Amino acid sequence: MNPTQISNRGFLFKFDDTNSNFSQETNVYVVIAKNKVFVADTHCGCDSMGYVKDFIKEKCPLHEIVVINTHYDWDHVFGNYAFKDKTIIAHQKTYQLLNKFWFKMFENNKKYTDGDCSKCLPNLLFKEELGFMQEDVRIFYTPGHTSDSISIYDKKDKVLFVADNLELPLPYLQDPHLDRYVKSLDKYEAINFDTLICSHNGVIDRSVIVMTKDYLLDIIEGVKPNIDNSLIEFHEANLKSIRS
Repeated sequence: MNPTQISNRGFLFKFDDTNSNFSQETNVYVVIAKNKVFVADTHCGCDSMGYVKDFIKEKCPLHEIVVINTHYDWDHVFGNYAFKDKTIIAHQKTYQLLNKFWFKMFENNKKYTDGDCSKCLPNLLFKEELGFMQEDVRIFYTPGHTSDSISIYDKKDKVLFVADNLELPLPYLQDPHLDRYVKSLDKYEAINFDTLICSHNGVIDRSVIVMTKDYLLDIIEGVKPNIDNSLIEFHEANLKSIRS
């Protein structure tokens, strides 16, 4: 499996039904920085991460591997065990949610997993922001899709990775605090980036931030969103999710 190079030091691994038991496109973002290589999310199991580990071994075998869990959803963390002896960064809420729901998520989704999914929790936690100054990498709290969502900014290459906080055609809402979600989108708009990446669509246009914000504000204000009729069922599912 060959990743797509999207910047001078950024590489995108695309997983789908051609190389995973989970058919939905899901991207893992790898940044080869000065002394460290950052792996954003670990997909659905250790087999998936075998591709990433082989790539790192070939490209930068002496770099320290740092893994980042962008949020607690199973399709972003079940490959953690492949890096059990490495630093795994996450928001403090992610640790709590994974510790509580890991085995339940596995039972509900085990047919979609790829190899060993042994429970492996993050071991470096933060609350608001974590910076790697020498590496030009910033990790910061951006609640939205979930209450524990975080984002990653590669300052050197001006790449912003937002995981599931942006998704086409609509975001999948799991956290009812939409006002916090909007503030996270405001943070994105204030960042000087050239490339925007989300987990399930890969590289996307900056306009998706505005589209997502408009959708959230319509829900907050009780206005019917201006969306295609084919998305009404999806929208109703979002409303049910945040009401529950």
